[in-house]
Amino acid sequence: MPSLGSSSSSTSSSLQEFASLIHAIKTEAIANLVCTTSGCTSCTVEADPKQGSYNLIYTTHLSTGEIWVVRFPHPAVHDPVSMEADLQVLRMLRRETSIPVPRVQAYDVTDKNVIGFPYSILSYIPGVPLGLDWVRVLDDKRRHRLLDQIAEAMLQLKKFTFPAIGDLVWDETNSSFVVGPLRENPALDPMYEFRAVSETEVPSQITERGPFSSVRKYLLSSLACQREQYPTQGWAHAWLHLFAMALPDARYDEAPFVLRHPDFNPQNVIINPDTAELMGFIDWDGVSTTHPREQGYACYPSWITRDWDPIMYVWEGPNHHVSASISDSEALRDGIEVSSDSSDSVSDEPIEESPEALAGHRAYYHSAVARIDPELAKITRNSHVPEALFSAIHSNLTRSGIIDKLMDYMFSPDPIKTGYLDGAMADGDWYKETFPELVEAMKNIRRSGGT
Repeated sequence: MPSLGSSSSSTSSSLQEFASLIHAIKTEAIANLVCTTSGCTSCTVEADPKQGSYNLIYTTHLSTGEIWVVRFPHPAVHDPVSMEADLQVLRMLRRETSIPVPRVQAYDVTDKNVIGFPYSILSYIPGVPLGLDWVRVLDDKRRHRLLDQIAEAMLQLKKFTFPAIGDLVWDETNSSFVVGPLRENPALDPMYEFRAVSETEVPSQITERGPFSSVRKYLLSSLACQREQYPTQGWAHAWLHLFAMALPDARYDEAPFVLRHPDFNPQNVIINPDTAELMGFIDWDGVSTTHPREQGYACYPSWITRDWDPIMYVWEGPNHHVSASISDSEALRDGIEVSSDSSDSVSDEPIEESPEALAGHRAYYHSAVARIDPELAKITRNSHVPEALFSAIHSNLTRSGIIDKLMDYMFSPDPIKTGYLDGAMADGDWYKETFPELVEAMKNIRRSGGT
């Protein structure tokens, strides 16, 4: 049996899009910055940087024995307002909860510093990413223990509530947060093609919308943006409009709105390699966005809802394994098959679990939440359904598969029936609320749904 951590990697197989940044950043300057910040006498910077999400990451070893990581955002996605808010939220979590998150040692959201680029310095969380070990290594006993620990950590976010859906802005004068508009960057779209950029290149244009006082207003605004961006997908927008009016629970339509881990996948869950105990959570970029409660901290971890994203879910039966490069585990986590000409070593071990196994994990996680807070468990129970809807609305990449999944959830999976419905949707003016009776009927179906 492989040891914990053997199938996990947070390093991208290619740093090409960071080539100019790597060339411009001097490791000597990083070492001097870390020593000045920490007061240590010396510091060693690992020669090979890593890619974490949209950041270039250098690991540093201090003479005190500590390990710090220095992160540089990709110029195409850098937003100083959001970066500062994210780091201040992280400091708030360290100060006001026991959630194991990195300590923010220092940061500068500008390029007016000795490095010449925006940076953040965080403490290192020891351990290994959960990654594919969830599927390949852990037994149910250790999975359940880990889910208990994750639920206990995530539910501590309930103490932070906000009056609107938007992006938090850090008010330095009052040392507090204000909910501002959602700040959206096209470079964060999964369809965006990154490339190497120079340090002088102007970042992508950030657009703003909101803030929103209700989930309904937020979803209608999002749908309007998608119709403008993808005008030929009328049938998809019609279905999503109907689902948006029916699936989210009206009890949670208005404030309070909440926080969540912005990328709640197994690569960002750090565990002890010997015991599989939870060590911490990393990659909190985007944590300063506030969310509907059905999309917030009480939701299921993403790796136990994979079957609700059919395009990314590659399960084809218990005897079907995808041969995959170990170093490409992050791509596999997203359900993307690796090309067969990869030069890395490959593994025929499973990367997916069956729909029945995933439903079982959700049932256990729901019970773990219920033991801590029975009221929050009511949100958790079917949270994967509105979560799938929110994903379909905002991601053209996964939209069609999730719409099919939601149709099967709301109606019997009858191809003739759904074919007629598709035609009716395409021909009708479903962007207006002209069928309240059907919407109410769909709400009743949703209330009786399962996991």
